[in-house]
Amino acid sequence: MKRGRKTILNAALTKRICALLAKGSSIKSGCILCGIGERTYFDWQERGKAGEEPYATFFAAATRAREQHKQRLIEVVMKAVDRDAKHAEWLLERQFPREFAPFERRPIPREEQATTSVKMYCTLPSGNVASVDEMMEVARQWHEAAQPREQHENKPIENEPMEMWYNPATRRVEPVDNAAGED
Repeated sequence: MKRGRKTILNAALTKRICALLAKGSSIKSGCILCGIGERTYFDWQERGKAGEEPYATFFAAATRAREQHKQRLIEVVMKAVDRDAKHAEWLLERQFPREFAPFERRPIPREEQATTSVKMYCTLPSGNVASVDEMMEVARQWHEAAQPREQHENKPIENEPMEMWYNPATRRVEPVDNAAGED
């Protein structure tokens, strides 16, 4: 035993809706004129696709009516093609959009020089945060400080006092302040 309300879909309603669709009415307009909800139309279509009767008959008839209207419009456009090729262009654009739809060619913008820059930061093992630029500068300064200096009067380099040190407060390699280190 089936439950629910009995459907109002019958042969007369199917014929009326299909006549409107074949003449070019939208689905919404056809539904309004026939006194059914648009959602009801689409529910009937879904049930018809699934093969449930009487919805399968309605689905086939409504689909055929819309295809008949489409074919009539294509014939009108094709007759107009002999007078003006724009009609054929229009039809191609809509039937085969991937191949014929118009698109606007725009030049790819080229930036002379970036006006904004991205700052990258890293967290040091000490927990301090430094920008990558700062880290590169510190590494460059350490590298320069580690380069061997010329020996004067045959003094060994390892006996010279330290001249540079890394200051974690300023995050820079700085010269050693001899006044602060003296007792």
